[in-house]
Amino acid sequence: MAYAKAEGLPIQEIDILKTKLTGTQIVELASRLHLEVADLVNQEHPAYSSIFEHHKLSTDDWIKMIQHNPQIMKQPIALRGDTTILVETPADIIKI
Repeated sequence: MAYAKAEGLPIQEIDILKTKLTGTQIVELASRLHLEVADLVNQEHPAYSSIFEHHKLSTDDWIKMIQHNPQIMKQPIALRGDTTILVETPADIIKI
């Protein structure tokens, strides 16, 4: 966020811990990132590994897991027009 702000990019921040995503929004994010919904889950996150074991679940089950435990979703995700990226390093923001 700090990098994007420093670059003067317009930002509309959505905190998924405060604003619940719908199943449709989760599916759309996965699609825009060319990922399966399961790939949006950070299975290495302490919140995931302390509660769950590695699973092979249906898309609907992954959506429910993300909705009930939003902290396990990989983030941040940046969107600009038709471009969507999973930001892994601050410099990734330049890609959009």
